[in-house]
Amino acid sequence: MGNRKWIMITFILLLFLGTYTQTEAQRFSFPLLKIIHVMENRDIAIDHWGLYTKKIGGLLDSPKGYERFVEGFQKDLPAFHWTKITKDYEGNLKITGVHTDNRTTVNERITILAYPQNNKWGTYIIYEVGSDHWNLDNWQRFSSVFFERIDNFFKENPTIFTCVNGKVNAKMNLVLQKRAQKLLKAFSAVPVEKLKEKTFISVSAYTDQWKQSIQTRNHRMNLQVALRTEGGSAATVTIGTPIITTEY
Repeated sequence: MGNRKWIMITFILLLFLGTYTQTEAQRFSFPLLKIIHVMENRDIAIDHWGLYTKKIGGLLDSPKGYERFVEGFQKDLPAFHWTKITKDYEGNLKITGVHTDNRTTVNERITILAYPQNNKWGTYIIYEVGSDHWNLDNWQRFSSVFFERIDNFFKENPTIFTCVNGKVNAKMNLVLQKRAQKLLKAFSAVPVEKLKEKTFISVSAYTDQWKQSIQTRNHRMNLQVALRTEGGSAATVTIGTPIITTEY
């Protein structure tokens, strides 16, 4: 059954090539699908999956310029529900738009910030998608929306952060460290850093299975695996690339 499902995932990736280059398909799709595949094959129940990217924008002359900048996004994303522009104690401006895709229940969030910078206003854009439910068909339907947003708002090949959370029965006779090792082996990943406590372990690693990575002080890394026990009956599992971007 697992092999049949992986064949289906591979077929979907090939379908993407009709519109996007192989590099784009691998960068944006393969890590998510691979992480899901590894977790499901190890009976880890998916709680949430998410993709996240960010971009430093251009400089604006004034808060009025920021308002016009925001209006451009609102025009391009008319189905989004937008907050009012807020200003924090440091003078930074912020607005957030959210939308849930009715066909797939995938949630989208875009945050647009502006901050004082040398008598002008720097801008920063954050785009997130995710869902508390994983369904391969839904991802196939929604992925074209995701790619379109990336193409429209993040043209310079941004880093895409992928993160999947799940739970596994901790009564199985496997300590956290051994379970983490088995997960790393599934990605053919080499550990580069590790943090270990009694009920928690986090391992940073590098895999050749996708090209996207970040440079630490001494190593490249593009995979993080974190496990935490919960009262002895279950363990939470978080896997992300190139790093985990949520609390774990």
